[in-house]
Amino acid sequence: MQQDDLGVGFASWSHRLIGLSAVFVSFSFGSRSLAAQEGGADSLAAVRIAVVEDGRGKRGQSPELLRSLARDLRSEVRAQAVRALGRQQNPALLPDIYPALRDRVPAVRIEAINAAGQALTAFRTPRPEGRALLAAAIDSLSQVGPNAMGGERGVAARTLGRLPYPDSALARVAESAILRLSSGARGTEATTGVLHGLYSLARARRTLGNLSSDGISLARTQLVRPGAGEAAGTLRRLAMLTLSAAGAADEAAVTAALRDGDEQVRRLGVVSSTTLAPERRASVLRAALRDLSPMVRHEVVRGWRGLAAAEGCGLLIESIGDADPSVVLAAIDGLSATCRDKDRVADTLLSIIDANRSDSPIRARGRAGWHTHAHALVALARTNPDRARPIVRREVRDATFWGVRVYAARAAAIVGDTASLRTLASSGHGNVREAALGALVALVGHGADDLLLSALDATEYHVIAEAAQGLKGTPDGPRATDALVRTLVRLTSEGRDNTRDPRVAILDRLEETGSAAAAERVRPLLSDFDSTVARRAAAVLTRWTGQTVQAAPQLKPAPVEALAPLMRGEWRARVVMSPETGGGSFELRLFPREAPYTVARFVRLARAGFYNGLTFHRVEPGFVTQGGSPAATEYVGDGPFLRDELGLRSHTRGTLGISTRGRDTGDAQMFINLTDNFRLDHDYTVFAEITRGRAVAESVIEADVIQRIEIIPPAGR
Repeated sequence: MQQDDLGVGFASWSHRLIGLSAVFVSFSFGSRSLAAQEGGADSLAAVRIAVVEDGRGKRGQSPELLRSLARDLRSEVRAQAVRALGRQQNPALLPDIYPALRDRVPAVRIEAINAAGQALTAFRTPRPEGRALLAAAIDSLSQVGPNAMGGERGVAARTLGRLPYPDSALARVAESAILRLSSGARGTEATTGVLHGLYSLARARRTLGNLSSDGISLARTQLVRPGAGEAAGTLRRLAMLTLSAAGAADEAAVTAALRDGDEQVRRLGVVSSTTLAPERRASVLRAALRDLSPMVRHEVVRGWRGLAAAEGCGLLIESIGDADPSVVLAAIDGLSATCRDKDRVADTLLSIIDANRSDSPIRARGRAGWHTHAHALVALARTNPDRARPIVRREVRDATFWGVRVYAARAAAIVGDTASLRTLASSGHGNVREAALGALVALVGHGADDLLLSALDATEYHVIAEAAQGLKGTPDGPRATDALVRTLVRLTSEGRDNTRDPRVAILDRLEETGSAAAAERVRPLLSDFDSTVARRAAAVLTRWTGQTVQAAPQLKPAPVEALAPLMRGEWRARVVMSPETGGGSFELRLFPREAPYTVARFVRLARAGFYNGLTFHRVEPGFVTQGGSPAATEYVGDGPFLRDELGLRSHTRGTLGISTRGRDTGDAQMFINLTDNFRLDHDYTVFAEITRGRAVAESVIEADVIQRIEIIPPAGR
């Protein structure tokens, strides 16, 4: 989005804003809660705010309503309006956000702090006035009064940590401000926010420099501070994450983490054990393999790969007998490492393949199915290509389930079996074709061009994108240009937002292969419904013709969603997994007040049966599980893009977010956070959390099937 969409020039408001910020450095926050102030907001106002917020200054939606409602008598309405102003991510609106920092209600002030941070994200792209406004923001957001609530201090610290600082000098000023916010803080809310802010700064240390000794010392102190319960555990997780990101997770920190009562902290201790000497690390990992938590054992197995050359793969072979499928699969994957005992490893993998061969998605609860022999095949290809090659050919010839065939393609790529890859690339499931095409390009280069050109006729967007990328440097430019343009026209006619990736990939290739002779076939894209595609087409035409060409995108009307019913009562959902792939169910609490359009889309699609029979196609233990794609890939979901609805809620374990491939590109695919993923905060929408059955959600394996999603409205509706 262009940050001056609202027509406010930087020069006219930046001086005003810096002057305004000086007024706020002395504000003092009170402690009255929102609940004590008044009741719920008018549902109609909430809907009106959501509609304007969704427009982001486009499609005729003006921010004037948000400005007006930010002064409403109802505090919940003010909070929602201020949040909506921040979600425009436009620094021109900062003068409308900053007055809310002095609001009499803490909840409004908290939203204003976060909104200011969102508005300032525009300066991720450097602008001359950015440094001055960021410096002013540090002053404004760090001057929290002595009576401030812990939540306000915490959000201020968290916001200061994530601002897009242009240099290390300003980052250190921000760090000092964050540390001051921790001084005298009571309870855990403020300290949690302080650690969150320090963690964000530490993650940027390669460009902004490392934390100060005071920042690292605070994290060390919090890591060893005793305390039971979720809040105390969150503090220690953030402390360990901060130390790791800052390169300060020494043996004392690792030892403390491994002894912690919280399984996520222990997992982080295993992750950070890479800082230990190899012999000490091997001892630590052997001990941690006895941990009762599968997430800890999984991290042990992953970590052992770096020790396999020196220590052998005995620990990995032992872990194949683990009770948790994710640990078993990680152990098999690890056997493709550089083990000392290669013959034993190859024999083990062959026995796994023989004993566990499957060509069906069906699996029993608590056990892997086809995954076991598929992972073993890839591991064998890495360990002993000669012994793997005939098995790869057998799977390519006989296997029918797409999951097995994807792994066969990966194994074929490793052993260099181009004949098998050509077979896999020619037809079948899109995920199989994508894997095979990418491998062929790596092995034979433009010897695969015929298959790539044929793949441009595919219906799967990720296959088309892979083919367009693979044609880079093709010697047959005219033929490629004709096929690329033909596919571009076809995709454009579909009118789906999530054709963006393949269409941009095609335009990238056309810039190289085409010429002005094809200009008239590309020119209609200048008024495309997708501004990204329109601008890319303008760049291609400028290159071809030698004349500056401007894009004039014509945006489609926003999808109409039923928001009003969601604004009252608690809405829930039940995700029922197919009994053929593990079964069970888990329940969600939805957040329509925080993410109205996302929840409305999810509810509408679930009621229409959109998710029925779809899979969780991506499972990364220790990170996320992602699903809800009709093509079992991140490239294809529900057609219209969702606007990001970013807020204060963190991506903690058990929350659900919306997958994207860039800003505002969600297509209703969801992901489940398997651990606290604070690094995803402020970049991905959180729209729900698991309230029951988390163990079921965390036991999902790749390609497990969603039988249905049931929507549970409030009682009486």
